[in-house]
Amino acid sequence: MAMRRNRAVRWLVSWLPHRVTIALRTVLRWEHSLIAKVRLRWHRSLQLRVIATTLVISATMVAILGFFLTEQIADGLLANAETSAHNQALAGLDTARSLPDFNAAPATYADAQTFMYNAWRTLEPPPGNGNTSYYVVVGLRSDYRQVFDHWITPTVDHAATLPATLIEDVKEEQLATHEDLLYYTPTTLTF
Repeated sequence: MAMRRNRAVRWLVSWLPHRVTIALRTVLRWEHSLIAKVRLRWHRSLQLRVIATTLVISATMVAILGFFLTEQIADGLLANAETSAHNQALAGLDTARSLPDFNAAPATYADAQTFMYNAWRTLEPPPGNGNTSYYVVVGLRSDYRQVFDHWITPTVDHAATLPATLIEDVKEEQLATHEDLLYYTPTTLTF
């Protein structure tokens, strides 16, 4: 009735063909009767109200619990991956420390390059396994930077991959000589 009393609706309907207005009235009557039947059924049937309310509450609870469960699983997987990466990095650090001439200052450019290449080859995962979970970038201590080429990394572009903040943290750690202190930051690998 509110639509029939509205002037804009009455004006619009007056411009429509007669058959279209009859079809619209038929659809509106069918819609009103359907809504009236559902409303009557809802008010008269306690069973319908209980079932509908239970379904709505159950669906809401399943959605909420599902959301929190997926968040917990994602957090657990991330923590597990971080722990695994941390342990893998510590194992690589121990392996690098066991290399000959680890604490000796390189005498020539060729010695520095040879040591860095041997360290990279020792730490890099074997090629062709198809499941590489890490890449290695080997660098000399920051106080050797002026004399020698600082980075060895045949697979990863170190300039585009390593953030400046990470390099600064590692430089400070190298000069302070802390043991087993690892730094990490999210980055995008550039090959």
